[in-house]
Amino acid sequence: MCALRAGPRRQRWLIHFQEQVQNILGDRLRPRGYVGHWLIVAATVALAAVSAIAVGAQPADILPPGVTPMDVDPLAAEPLETDATPAHAPFAEDIPGLDYTLTITGTEDPDLLRIFDGVSLLRELRDRPPRTFAGLLRRIEEDLDRFRTVLRSEGFYGGTVDFEVDDEADPIEVRITVSPGEPFGLTRYDVTYVSVNDVPPPTTPSLEDLGLSIGMRARAARVVTAERRLIDHLINDARPFAQRTDRRAVVDHRDRSMTVDVFVDPGPPAGFGPATFDGLDRTKLDYVEQWIDWNVGEPFRQDSLDDVQSGLVGTGLFTSVVVTHADALDADGNVPVTVSVIEDKPRSIGGSIGWSTDRGFGGRAFWEHRNFFGRDEDFRLSADVDQLEQGGRIEFVRPNFKRLDRRLFATAQASRVDTDAFEGFTGSLETGLEWPLGGNWFASAGGLIEYSNLDDGESRQSSVLGGIPLRVSYRGADDDLDPTKGVRFDLGLTPFAGQSGTATFFHLTEIATAAYYPIDQRRRYVLAGRTRIASIVGEETSVIPANRRLYTGGAGSIRGFGFQLVGPLDAANDPIGGRSALELTGELRARIWGNFAVVPFVAAGNAYDRSLPDFSEPLRWAAGLGLRYHTPIGPVRLDVAFPVNRRPDVDDRFQFYISIGQAF
Repeated sequence: MCALRAGPRRQRWLIHFQEQVQNILGDRLRPRGYVGHWLIVAATVALAAVSAIAVGAQPADILPPGVTPMDVDPLAAEPLETDATPAHAPFAEDIPGLDYTLTITGTEDPDLLRIFDGVSLLRELRDRPPRTFAGLLRRIEEDLDRFRTVLRSEGFYGGTVDFEVDDEADPIEVRITVSPGEPFGLTRYDVTYVSVNDVPPPTTPSLEDLGLSIGMRARAARVVTAERRLIDHLINDARPFAQRTDRRAVVDHRDRSMTVDVFVDPGPPAGFGPATFDGLDRTKLDYVEQWIDWNVGEPFRQDSLDDVQSGLVGTGLFTSVVVTHADALDADGNVPVTVSVIEDKPRSIGGSIGWSTDRGFGGRAFWEHRNFFGRDEDFRLSADVDQLEQGGRIEFVRPNFKRLDRRLFATAQASRVDTDAFEGFTGSLETGLEWPLGGNWFASAGGLIEYSNLDDGESRQSSVLGGIPLRVSYRGADDDLDPTKGVRFDLGLTPFAGQSGTATFFHLTEIATAAYYPIDQRRRYVLAGRTRIASIVGEETSVIPANRRLYTGGAGSIRGFGFQLVGPLDAANDPIGGRSALELTGELRARIWGNFAVVPFVAAGNAYDRSLPDFSEPLRWAAGLGLRYHTPIGPVRLDVAFPVNRRPDVDDRFQFYISIGQAF
């Protein structure tokens, strides 16, 4: 058995001598396998012994020469470099790698062990074993340095790291013993301002604001982060040129303490100067100036510059936004600001296609201009066509209307419809405003005028309605086409009044929710659920225009049943529609291989003639299985669904759906 054990300093001597002997003898001895290895080890031990006599041994409890009990600048980080045996060393192709195992002992702290595993070169290169014993020792030495750096960064400045190698075992056993010792505490943190020519000097944030406290473990990362917070505080306190000039961190091994002195040049106080925009072409200057929330001369704040950048990036108008301030003050003691942008192309065209057994083939095409008048207006023309409905739509959206975050929208649409429930023409105009309520909450209000001429199987009726759509929504999902986490909530209240054969007044209330819960951290397995409940009060079903009645069934509600077929039916088994509806859906989205996923799902619901679900008819249940192929623009969806409590004379045995995007 050959077991090597070395202290922190002597480990480098062993590796150095091993490499020197390897250089002298290795090439000649390498073809002879372990004979050469044993000679190298023997020579190494002999050279190490001679060196130990010449230099003199150091007891383990004595600090290395040149290091006093007061270690200065213990926060200086050492680079973590990868050191691997060259792939094309002599005879490398003839020598198998030296397999090894690694055991880390000496501490049961799970956080430390996790960090050690994360930085260990021996762990990282475990599947690429070294071809020489010297290569293995180099990896060990690298890990020892990394582990010492970890100990210091975690506040264990008196900790030691040692190792043992059993090269007689197969595979070779490497044991690294870490003795963290007691953690060191922060006993003082002082900030000194240099080159302060003004009175009074800048304010210093409290230790709590810097993320520090006296007595806390002296973790290097916390101390360095405190410096960044200090500089950020000064930059946001009218000191745009603040910078750290020096730091003195002293560790006292006698009482296991750290003291830190930070020296900062705060620079002169400054106010905001004028803002200049560079790179504008189609975009109007007065529109982007909305994000400038300061007046010339007001105290400088870096946060305001960051807000300008994030706000302009959020418009989607620019491929690049860079906000900078000048390197010096102007004659008035202010710092000018420059906003440099590169505009994105504003026009795009697109489309999608789909197919389902209840609606047949269908598609959508659109043309869009995202900066129509130069103030971020979205103007969109679209057409939707399938076997049941053909229509067109014009949409106009003006973001940041009169103030930031308020959205003006207007929509005009017309369509020709021919379903089992009704056939005819509908057209509408709608406009309104949407604004944030805080967080992910939004509200909107507007006006709606709608005309329809429809035949519901009983009679043809022309209707004119006016409505006031009011809506509150919560948008907490992480993606529109493929959500994996979060919640959506939508509450809509719309009173309608108008003429539909007779004077008509009714009120529509609709609540829809969707929730997404990732089972694993990578979000490859997601539980998703959706509910919808709707109610109409004020008129009988027969008085309400057919297109405003409530229906369920189809791809967007209860997969497995035909479009609008779940609910009241007439003598010919055509849907009548109702005044209340309930829908429930749950599914598991499981990405089982690469971009492919399977989605088992279940759905239930029904529509009722009364204003609230009375369950005079049972819920209609369906179950199915879907396939997904995930693409950059969203998942391609293929679903097949089967009605569980099928009505023999009404429902087909299954339904197919093909489209882009998740079902909800």
